[in-house]
Amino acid sequence: MSTELNKNSSEEDITENGYMIFLINGEYYAFPIDGVQEIISVPKIVPVPEFPDYAKGIVNVRGTIIPIIDTRLRFHMEELEYGSRTCIITIKCKDMIVGFIVDTVESVINISSDVIRPVPRISANNAEYLSGVAKLGDKIIMILSPEKMLTEEMLKEVRENIPENDSN
Repeated sequence: MSTELNKNSSEEDITENGYMIFLINGEYYAFPIDGVQEIISVPKIVPVPEFPDYAKGIVNVRGTIIPIIDTRLRFHMEELEYGSRTCIITIKCKDMIVGFIVDTVESVINISSDVIRPVPRISANNAEYLSGVAKLGDKIIMILSPEKMLTEEMLKEVRENIPENDSN
């Protein structure tokens, strides 16, 4: 059973079963909350030569250089102009912080593991980024794995093309 995050939710529940729900192209997706660092508005993104097409560039957030991935482009969807609700979810992904541009963040909710199902396999690639699917009422929420969004090769390429972060 899923419950929306409220004053009665304990911090342990949020960390263990918490998911940040967001929308891409009108569909619901989620990242596990334990890796989420923060949500920021979309600042000026500095393009980086030789980045993959879906990597929009880098931003400086309080001295930390963060590579930015346009989630729509990563999913091979149409690129849209960023609006007032477009934001970046920064996530600890392996050993670095990565920002994922999403259409809008909806909420943080607890999703019990008993409502999360395996991803239906239609083709060899359809479950590439997903770790599960949850059905909550009339909503289907695709649970993403940040680690699957970027392969080791992609992370290596990003690391090689961004400047070192400040040590403070």
